[in-house]
Amino acid sequence: MEIRKLSSQYIYPQSGPSAQSTSGLPESYCVKAVHVQGAAIEDMVYITTSDSKIQSHVFRPDSAHNPEQAPVLFTAFGNGYVGYVGDVNQEEGTTARHQCHV
Repeated sequence: MEIRKLSSQYIYPQSGPSAQSTSGLPESYCVKAVHVQGAAIEDMVYITTSDSKIQSHVFRPDSAHNPEQAPVLFTAFGNGYVGYVGDVNQEEGTTARHQCHV
C-alpha cells in the first residue's frame, strides 16, 4: 500500500463484481488515498489514467498514473463481497458515497 497525493481517479468500466456497484458513482473524483497495489484489474473501481495529475499547491503537477494501483476496490469473497476505500481525508461526499455503493 502506498499513500498517494491528491490526484484524479476515473471509474474503470469492466465486467467484474465492481461493475454492478458503480451506478450512481461520479465518473471521476480527486482524492488523497492509500492505494492497493497488485489487485486484479477487474476488482478496481477507480483507476488513474494518463491524464491524472498530482494536485497540490506544494508539489509539481506530475503524472499520478500507476495502472497497478487503485484507491477503491470491490470483489467477490466467499458467499459475499468485500470493498476497500483508501480515502485518507474522508472527503465530503466521496467516502460516504463509496461506502454506500461498495
